[in-house]
Amino acid sequence: MNFWEKIHFWHRAWRYRLISEKFGVSFLLNSNLSGHTALDIGANRGIFSYWMHKKVGSNGKVIAFEPQPELNKELHALRDAFSLPRLEIAPVGLSSVSQKMKMYRPKNHWGAASVETGASDESLEQFEVDVITLDSFLDKHAASLVKFIKCDVEGHESDVLQGGVETIKIGRPDILFECHDAMNPNCKPFELLHSIDYRGFCFFKGGMTPIDNYGQLREKGQLHRKTLTDFVFVPKERSNQLL
Repeated sequence: MNFWEKIHFWHRAWRYRLISEKFGVSFLLNSNLSGHTALDIGANRGIFSYWMHKKVGSNGKVIAFEPQPELNKELHALRDAFSLPRLEIAPVGLSSVSQKMKMYRPKNHWGAASVETGASDESLEQFEVDVITLDSFLDKHAASLVKFIKCDVEGHESDVLQGGVETIKIGRPDILFECHDAMNPNCKPFELLHSIDYRGFCFFKGGMTPIDNYGQLREKGQLHRKTLTDFVFVPKERSNQLL
């Protein structure tokens, strides 16, 4: 990164913190992650990785998962430019099985890449990526307990969480993720996390509240734009700390 690229990234990171992703970044920065591992799944250009790195301390680690080759290069440039020695970059996607998958994305819009999008739209680029389960990845990579997971994979969140169930059971991390199916009573990510004694919360203009209130808040227009899709799940034994 040159000087102006660093300024652009720094500006974007603070825009996330103060405006566009302020609820999620604030939740992250209020977490005690010193000495632990934080995962940025669907890292994109590394904004969350940057803030995570400030929280894990000298004995912690951040692992950024990003299968898109162009963004992987940007993550390496970020690590070098901002001296982030505890940032590990994994050039793979995560899913419920380890295999090769097709990824689709709009041309020149890397942030919308997904393995869930149909291939019939000619405006979409297609390319093959390696995916692995989170559990199998961590079996091969030394890391302290995982205590925070951010997951933004454009509709593939359920598969990612399924592939990391053992990691979640062991570390009991807080989990911040996108879900576009929240109004569905059988929402798969919610069902999975409830089954391992997690409790869900949503963000609204006044702070954070149990997801049972999500529908009512949405109807009343009390959700910030981004909070329509962003949710936090924490272990049941710690959930009272958020109320």
